[in-house]
Amino acid sequence: MTNSCVRSTVFGAVWLSQFSRRIFFLAPKTTALCRGTLGAIALDLMEFHVCSRTFFALLPIVLAFKNVSLSQGNYWTKIPAPSVGVVYALAEAPNGTIYIGTSHGVFQSTDGLLTWRPFNGGLSDTVVRSLQVAPNNTIFAATWSGIFRRKTTDSSWSILAAPGLLREEFATPFLIDSSSQLLLGTSNGLYLSVDQGNTWNSIKEGYIYSVVSQGNGILYASTNDGFYQSTNNGVTWSRTFSFPRYTAFISLSTTTSGTLLAAFADGYQGSIRRSIDGGSTWVAVEPGGYISNFAINSEGEIFLGKWKTSFGDPGVFRSRNDGLHWSALDDGLPHSSVRALIITGNDHVLIGMDDGTIYKTTQSTVSWIAHQRQYPPSGFVLDQNFPNPFNTQTRFTFSIPGRTITTLSIFNALGQYIMTLFSQELDPGTHSFLWSAYSIPSGVYIYHLSAGPLSLTRKAILLK
Repeated sequence: MTNSCVRSTVFGAVWLSQFSRRIFFLAPKTTALCRGTLGAIALDLMEFHVCSRTFFALLPIVLAFKNVSLSQGNYWTKIPAPSVGVVYALAEAPNGTIYIGTSHGVFQSTDGLLTWRPFNGGLSDTVVRSLQVAPNNTIFAATWSGIFRRKTTDSSWSILAAPGLLREEFATPFLIDSSSQLLLGTSNGLYLSVDQGNTWNSIKEGYIYSVVSQGNGILYASTNDGFYQSTNNGVTWSRTFSFPRYTAFISLSTTTSGTLLAAFADGYQGSIRRSIDGGSTWVAVEPGGYISNFAINSEGEIFLGKWKTSFGDPGVFRSRNDGLHWSALDDGLPHSSVRALIITGNDHVLIGMDDGTIYKTTQSTVSWIAHQRQYPPSGFVLDQNFPNPFNTQTRFTFSIPGRTITTLSIFNALGQYIMTLFSQELDPGTHSFLWSAYSIPSGVYIYHLSAGPLSLTRKAILLK
């Protein structure tokens, strides 16, 4: 398991049709929703599946809480919900109201998720794939028929005057940035509104798959011909990366460290891609599969929801080190894909499933972090990589006894430096890293781990 403190302000929702293989998505962004958490004991217990070393390190905690059972209720609480078909989107307003966008329209809860009421008056298209809430509690809904808006003083929805923008194959990436401006990606360009959707200005041409704002006028957009960056709020753009044909980033997230995270779609496959240089280069990290969206809690931990492609495939993951490593947090959830995931204002993770169910974590990630730091593991260990020998991909697992700058580097058999896989501050605990050595020739390699004054070395064999 890995630890760190980063922060992202982007969420997204992805829907993948099993019949047409079309991808529909939302990449909203709002600081007000960038909060959330998971339960203390729940996460401790879920770590048992990661590494036996973690199990024994946490055994005293389990004994101390011997009355805690391993039932579903200790990890996730199932929220009573109306019959909604598929939950495509979730959103929380600054006033605490929770909205869900479903295949049967929008539903609203104003009493802490105890009850729900339909919120569909004036909504001519009730298949709602995306939701956003502005700081003034105005809510926006994205459908195939267009963007709808409903202010707190309105009795019904009204469709926005955005001619032709959303009347295409895809629901669009749609976000509200930290300046309360709306960014709308479509099949015929990227549009900006500074008056809550009354008027729109075109700021980029092309088929827009996803968009994210990093603040201070920095925008990133994934299009049909590459990945673009703007440093002046969309006035000019520069392409930093070109995609292979029929691939794209369908959801984007950015952290306060400047790291970019992307849900990469490649035909019938998907993965997480990570960039630390503004999108010029990207590295694949686990887990694989189609990622629905990212969300960040108040401690900077990153959470994601994903599609389940096989029985037992986890649907919720967490990263504690800027998206470098991810751990499954899925125990107790049904075998359904996560379509939407947000972090609520009281630091809980709220997820919507493709079977129409809604789940919320029972405890706070913030309280779990404080609890875990009371029980740091002991020992400095570097395991043998697995598999070994390996063909293109292998995993390194290691443990560190204290919070320190940790570096994992690769050398050839002659001791010549090849690359550094990562170098950053990690919390005490067990961590793992998947090395994708696609561009590295076959041979014997040395991997060297250093953590403060400590260091260990092992050999790995790459056979292609």
